[in-house]
Amino acid sequence: WLEAVIIVGHVPPGYTFEFESVSVNNLAVYRAETLGAMLNVCRLYLLWWLYTDWMLYDLPNRHTVSHFAKVNFGSMFALKRALNSWNAFGHILGFWGILIVVFGYFYRSFEMTSCQLVGSTHPGRD
Repeated sequence: WLEAVIIVGHVPPGYTFEFESVSVNNLAVYRAETLGAMLNVCRLYLLWWLYTDWMLYDLPNRHTVSHFAKVNFGSMFALKRALNSWNAFGHILGFWGILIVVFGYFYRSFEMTSCQLVGSTHPGRD
């Protein structure tokens, strides 16, 4: 059910509100669109299942081998296989790059208050 909550959550078109946060006499106002966009970025975890299937795709008879050897060909096996190859540095670099972009977006969203936007209707804007 947690996955359904993450995937279904959207801000309806034409609907907006502003959320206020005060910390050490600093007013920060966030719009519903910013919070909704940050929630939607959390859906990037769905790429993990695509990556896992891609790492295990070229194994012949993987279900039969998994059953006979009693080895779970899940996420941990895919990660071990990715890091035990010549492309391990590329996998780590790609993962690190995705983390930098996502956390940079979150940081930028938290730092920019909607008081700086022209359409802000918050009373403490000035």
